[in-house]
Amino acid sequence: MKLGVISQNLMQFDFDEGLKYAQNLGLSAVEVGALGLWGRGYCNVEKLVADPGEMRRWLDAFARYELEISALGGHIYHSIGHPDVSRQTGFMEGNIRGVRLEIWEEDGSAEWRNTYDRLKQSGVSDQGYSNG
Repeated sequence: MKLGVISQNLMQFDFDEGLKYAQNLGLSAVEVGALGLWGRGYCNVEKLVADPGEMRRWLDAFARYELEISALGGHIYHSIGHPDVSRQTGFMEGNIRGVRLEIWEEDGSAEWRNTYDRLKQSGVSDQGYSNG
């Protein structure tokens, strides 16, 4: 059995400091937040995809601390109207590094219409999705 940590629990540390902290605790894996509310402190997908050297350095950091990446995680919430961020996260938006609010105005796309229709049909004002 392997014990790990979700990177969201390491956000009080810089990237290398957090990995070292996990290693010092005797952990062997990290579920890395990669999108949505997880922020970009431990995985900036855009930078990693754009630069193979950055990807290598990122992977090398985990290897240096003898940690494996157990999963890439993320949470995205959709709501009709402005969401109550503190209700979703338990904190004011400005108190969590990496949390950001993106307003998706109606853009005529099928994706927008399907998301909106799903929310309306469900009878709830917002829904959360997790890939991890």
